[in-house]
Amino acid sequence: MMKRGLSYFSVGTMLLGVLTLFLFHPQAVNAANPAPDSFTLKSYDNLPSSAMSDLAYGNNTYIAVGYYGAIIKSADAETWVNVKTKADITYTGVADPSSFTFNGVAYGNGLFVVGGSAGVILTSPDGTTWTQRTSNVSKGIGNVEFLQFIGNSAFYATTEGKYLTSADGITWTSVVPTGLASSDYVTRITAGNNGSRLAIGTGNGKIYSTTNGTTWTVAQPSGPSGPSIGTNMITWMKDRYYISDPLAYIWTSTDLSTFTLLGAPFKQNSSQYNNQMFNGFYDGTKYYMFGYEAPNYGAVYTSTNGTTWTMQPFKNYFVTQSSMFVNGKYFRLGNEGMMVSPNGSDWSYKWGGAFYEVIHDGSQYVAVGKEGGDGAIWTSGDLASWSKAALPSRTGTFTAAAYGNNKYVAIGDVSQTTAALATSTDGSAWTVRSSINDSTSLTDIAFGNGKFVAVGAGSGSVPKIKTSVDGVVWNEPVLPVQSIDALYTVTYDNNQFIALGYGYDSSGNVDQASIWTSTDGDTWVNHSGAYPNHTEAFNNIVYDGSKYVLTGYNSTTYEVFSRTSDDLSAWSAPTLTGTYSFYGASTMMGQKGNNIYMVAIDSNNVPGIYYTGDQGSTWQDAGVDLSDIDINAIYALMELNGGIVISGNSQLVMSASGSLAQVDAPTANPTGAGGAVASGTEITLSSATSGAVIYYTTDGTTPTSSSTLYNGAITLTSAKTIKAIAVKPGMTDSLVLSESYTIMA
Repeated sequence: MMKRGLSYFSVGTMLLGVLTLFLFHPQAVNAANPAPDSFTLKSYDNLPSSAMSDLAYGNNTYIAVGYYGAIIKSADAETWVNVKTKADITYTGVADPSSFTFNGVAYGNGLFVVGGSAGVILTSPDGTTWTQRTSNVSKGIGNVEFLQFIGNSAFYATTEGKYLTSADGITWTSVVPTGLASSDYVTRITAGNNGSRLAIGTGNGKIYSTTNGTTWTVAQPSGPSGPSIGTNMITWMKDRYYISDPLAYIWTSTDLSTFTLLGAPFKQNSSQYNNQMFNGFYDGTKYYMFGYEAPNYGAVYTSTNGTTWTMQPFKNYFVTQSSMFVNGKYFRLGNEGMMVSPNGSDWSYKWGGAFYEVIHDGSQYVAVGKEGGDGAIWTSGDLASWSKAALPSRTGTFTAAAYGNNKYVAIGDVSQTTAALATSTDGSAWTVRSSINDSTSLTDIAFGNGKFVAVGAGSGSVPKIKTSVDGVVWNEPVLPVQSIDALYTVTYDNNQFIALGYGYDSSGNVDQASIWTSTDGDTWVNHSGAYPNHTEAFNNIVYDGSKYVLTGYNSTTYEVFSRTSDDLSAWSAPTLTGTYSFYGASTMMGQKGNNIYMVAIDSNNVPGIYYTGDQGSTWQDAGVDLSDIDINAIYALMELNGGIVISGNSQLVMSASGSLAQVDAPTANPTGAGGAVASGTEITLSSATSGAVIYYTTDGTTPTSSSTLYNGAITLTSAKTIKAIAVKPGMTDSLVLSESYTIMA
């Protein structure tokens, strides 16, 4: 099984601030190269993959808004469609579309009202056709509500130094409560006491309230740590206000003059930091609050009386920005998207999922990654329709997976001290394991020679390698002595594992590049000493049948290069590609036929697919049409089942399959057709295809590239059926050889 490399996440972050200084361009097309393959979009839900902020219901329509200008709608809260995307961010007053967000939405008087960055307000009667309205403010608009106050209904929107109000959503008036400074940001607004009191919370912890819209009272809750330092939440639930601050204190009040600290399990003194609530609502029978409970976000607390609270069993990592109960359904929106529940306890996402890697076992595809903030795994028979596997709560993100020894193994991020790890025998039913619990975070895994090898980093920035035959029991081999921070990728190629990594000096500059190999996963050889430039960082490596092709990036300019080697010791001079390192998952390069593909970004930070047909001597844009997807959804590119697959956010899958030459099937000598053979007879296997690798079984099962590697004659001492296939990168696996032998009496 071929596995590849990594554009490490921290590198991608640094890249955004650097690229404007370097205006290189991809090299010109070399007409002598083979033409690139055609890619087909197989799976993509095309809905927001970033944070969602708020939701409203009206006119038999749900409207949800979020980051990067997202507005989506649904008739049933199950099936959603895009209404506005980042392509629509041409609103008056917006200077920086790349950071634009919609923060609030409300429905009233037959109209939806949305507020966002740069004072933008939009209205719509149906959630489809939107009109920008004049807000007369340039600062961001946060909370948007439709409230009943002293007998009148109106829209309210919060911003810096004031709030805005409108009876019709079209004409807006600014209101500055007495004593509110122009620099104080109004974070929340609510109406309570049967609509007789309007209240706002501010970023400095002060609460302003009025019973007539003119005369304002100012109060500030105080707790064991002193006065409140900000307002995360102020909301009316049934018969009282609930207020929370960034220090995690929660108060209740009926008049916003006197405040009572909510009792346990919530914070009672300055030494407690185990939970924090951000928002909540009352559904008619039960109170709800959403927030953080150590060690994770995603806590849901409920109460029947407003004073005695119980946390639901933890199910999902979720940073809640807003929550509501509307039209008989429960919603929470936040950093991980949107979750919906029919009963307030069983929560689910209605779209999305990030595919960090896709693998193929010979009969089905398995994708690993995350849904929202939780690790997730899916299966598919055709790369188009995906079924999500059931996993326990608090499962970390899966970064990579491998198949071998009739076992699937998925690995990933560390949570507290335990790495994300799951195994399966069928790809559908998974068991989460806790056997890697030494604070190791794993980035990649490969299978070869009967063994799984996973790589990553341990506590204190030290490289880690873990090996296992079953994905359950793991060992840690002795590693070469080299001062690096982590191993980022591992592949099994040309009959050996190859692990790539690098290290940083005290200033954060790359100063060590590592290339380690092993035939068995236990004994490792360091080839790094012969590498010509240790300030280069590595992305991926493939063996194309005759040469190793390595890609990486210059750690000063971040420009992607490629080098080739016959033996991992002597390396060619670098070929600069005119592209830049991509922020993505652990697999960014793969081979199909004579073409090698990679993901990189151009000088405008736009991701694209690039290829070489001459072992990296020239690279060019593959011309893959990405117009139907959000290009930032791309996470990974990998060789898979004889083709190339691109995967990413929103269940993105694109593939280039096409027709490949097939490896010649193995032949056996002697064959089983001659009758019984003597005990001790040696059976040799070979393929007429140069460079092909043979895998075989002796138990009657069909061999795959995860079966036993043939590296010498098979000695027969009992009756056996030998089945074998031949495999070569860039070609379709051979047909299966099957020879049955009996032993002479």
